[in-house]
Amino acid sequence: MNPKKGWLTLLGVCLTLVAAVALAAGTGTAPKAAPGPHRDWKNISVLYLSDIKGKVEPCG
Repeated sequence: MNPKKGWLTLLGVCLTLVAAVALAAGTGTAPKAAPGPHRDWKNISVLYLSDIKGKVEPCG
């Protein structure tokens, strides 16, 4: 095996481990809680201006 290739492999493994530890450590603070959902919806009526032949579109 080429000695240069062995060192490059070892360097790659070490850099990968350092990156994994850095990502796992994070900033050390807990994430903020998301704000609650807005519940101030208004009811609306939909007026079709074309013939829908008795079919209603599904919600969502």
